[in-house]
Amino acid sequence: MRKNRLQLALERVQRSRAVIDLAATSFHAAGLRFPSTPLSLAARTYFFARNYQPDPRGEAPAREEISEYYHRAGIEIPADRILITASSSESYSLLFSTLAEHGDNVLLPTPGYPLFEEIARYSRVEPRFYRLDPRHAYRPDLHSIRRRLDDRTRFLVVISPGNPTGRLVSAEDMASLAQLCANHRIGLIHDEVFAEQVYAADCPAESSSGERSPAGTRRSTRLTLPAVLPRAAAARSAATVYTINGVSKMFAAPELKLGWIAVRGAPGAAEGAYRELELANDTFLSCSGLSQAVLPTMFATGAPFQRCMRAHLEANRDLLQAYLGSVRGVSLLPPAGGIHCILRIDPVALKRNKDDEDLAVELLEREAVYLHPGYFYRIEDGAAFVLSILKRPDELEEGLNRLARFLTE
Repeated sequence: MRKNRLQLALERVQRSRAVIDLAATSFHAAGLRFPSTPLSLAARTYFFARNYQPDPRGEAPAREEISEYYHRAGIEIPADRILITASSSESYSLLFSTLAEHGDNVLLPTPGYPLFEEIARYSRVEPRFYRLDPRHAYRPDLHSIRRRLDDRTRFLVVISPGNPTGRLVSAEDMASLAQLCANHRIGLIHDEVFAEQVYAADCPAESSSGERSPAGTRRSTRLTLPAVLPRAAAARSAATVYTINGVSKMFAAPELKLGWIAVRGAPGAAEGAYRELELANDTFLSCSGLSQAVLPTMFATGAPFQRCMRAHLEANRDLLQAYLGSVRGVSLLPPAGGIHCILRIDPVALKRNKDDEDLAVELLEREAVYLHPGYFYRIEDGAAFVLSILKRPDELEEGLNRLARFLTE
């Protein structure tokens, strides 16, 4: 693959200087790892008692734990409507390749994560793009969606919290999108992989439920946060909804390679789609038995780790606002969830008549700070940077300090 100018500049600068990567999305590099002790104990139990009898839907205890997780959030999804996969990427691939045909199309949000476009193409499905309106906090543009769908549209993908926007889709908008999908008989893919990284100030759905033990004396270790408002709105729809999630972001455990698809909607359509997915999943059985065996332990003990992870991200969001919130020529919409944020840049105000890749290369060469230019995410209406707030606080603060200096000089 041909390298772009930014990649070439990164390799050149790294030969002489340490670069601060403000686009990094590695939980482990940021010091966030699910506690090893409960995983070790669960793995030991698994290895002593293992008996390989694969279920194409996923092991029953793991599916039941996921079902209970949704129940605690007020959503009823039975275990026999949950399908365990090896990752969210595999979940997308399974949906596209199983429930769509060559020549069908899928509607993806823009700005959006480029991986989904590639998965669609690998699945021989045409990616089409609808607009998230930057003038209204990246709200889904219903007119844009209606213009792009036709009788070959099979899915509408909705990502909340958004990547890279960091914004939540409101319950009202999710209900409208679900109704649109029901009217046009297309599936609604609800990607909520960052659902447990929703910040307290932006999450009226967060409840004290489960934060105390039955005696009311101390916090529970069980994960109970009903993380994103649109879940309930989608659950009440007649549309067939495919909810994608997994342990990669929820528990900072991408190495365990476990995701899932939860299917709900009108009984006949939802049941038929689930059976087709089950048959396709039986072909590969990608998710390991060990990962499925430790999943109930992660749900049972994960709440304290989740609270620490959200505190880490909320503190980093405060750093982001402190350094960039008042910089002239920069428009910052702080993330409401997830780990990404978009910085809109006014090159004229900054007295730099350059596009976002030019600015990213200049930033890298002058300050040894690496950011993604907005065009990586199909941001085409002006210059923009995309950054991550996942880093260790000291590294993030130094990187933001250098970025602010670059933007203000």
